[in-house]
Amino acid sequence: MDPKPIFNSTLLLTAVVYGFVLWIADHGNIIKLGPGWIGVGYGVLVGFMFTLSLFRFAYHVLREVALGRKHITPPDLESTNPVGEVSFALHATLYTLLPVMFLLMPQIIAGPTGEYVRVLGLIFVVGTFPASVAVMAMTRNSAAALSPVSIGAVIKVLRLDYVLLLGWCSAVVVLASIASALFGGGLGVVDEIILVWGFLALFALVGSAIRAHRADFDYDDVDEIRARHVDEDRKRVWRSAVDRAYASIRSGFVDQGYTTLKQLITSEHDSLEIYQWVFNRMLDWQEQKFALDLAHRFVVRLVEEKRDQAALDLIQQCRRLSPAFEVPQDVAAKLSAYARSVGRPKLAEELAAAAAPPSTAVPPTGAAQAAGAPTVSPRPRSP
Repeated sequence: MDPKPIFNSTLLLTAVVYGFVLWIADHGNIIKLGPGWIGVGYGVLVGFMFTLSLFRFAYHVLREVALGRKHITPPDLESTNPVGEVSFALHATLYTLLPVMFLLMPQIIAGPTGEYVRVLGLIFVVGTFPASVAVMAMTRNSAAALSPVSIGAVIKVLRLDYVLLLGWCSAVVVLASIASALFGGGLGVVDEIILVWGFLALFALVGSAIRAHRADFDYDDVDEIRARHVDEDRKRVWRSAVDRAYASIRSGFVDQGYTTLKQLITSEHDSLEIYQWVFNRMLDWQEQKFALDLAHRFVVRLVEEKRDQAALDLIQQCRRLSPAFEVPQDVAAKLSAYARSVGRPKLAEELAAAAAPPSTAVPPTGAAQAAGAPTVSPRPRSP
């Protein structure tokens, strides 16, 4: 286990920034921004947001160190979102408040029993802290992080190194206490910085221990995580584009909305993945006719990629939404033959009828003929 990550430059700089901000938050009632209650509210709000952000960043530090990253990514403004990655914040809050609860236990349970509960509780919290936060950081699963089985599995893998890890964690706590006594000198901001550093250093040490035994853990490696992040970023761009298109269409700018969708699809090289994703999102819109418009082109792309079975399934899905859904005649002719070959005669007949030339269509009669009704219905636009 390598203790060097506790002195990582990003970790130290983050400790300075967070310590300073939290110190300001602690003195929010002193900073005069207006009426007294505004000052108090400011301090509480800032302290709450940045404490949760610090908790989330601590798990990020653990994971980065466990993956062997030399340069830890610093926190950004998005990390101050108080509702982002709530499970991390709640898990850290639990392990922060549990020692306080057990320290106060003699005041809750009188007599020797309260003392026993306090001692045993503190031993339990301190003993399981490294293993629990390791599981939480690497799996993002709060249930697993609190499971005795998962915690025991980490301890079993680390064996004697887990005892060494507890020793290093204790050393960090002692070092932070000594530094606070030597350099704090009544300056609360220095104490806050050292406290934040000590907290982050604990997570860095756990990450270093996991790194030393990485072959024994079934966790994602750096390449897998990077690929997942790239995919998440792509999906975020897709959602933004579809939301903009929906806003345009809802506001009456239909052409602008279709243009946005077309640009998105073109940027992804007309892939089947983007068609399927956008189609599924559009099905959630209030009016599903826009999804059906996209489905016309989606069917064509499926046929071009020789995905005839998927094209038939899409046609049936669309006809359940609108029985009048049609596809281009040349596509209908090809899919009609395929549908017959795979034992779907009813769909084959419907597609054959759609593939028939306009001259063979049954002419309108009666009142429809007198009204001049067209023999072929116009197809809806598609993006």
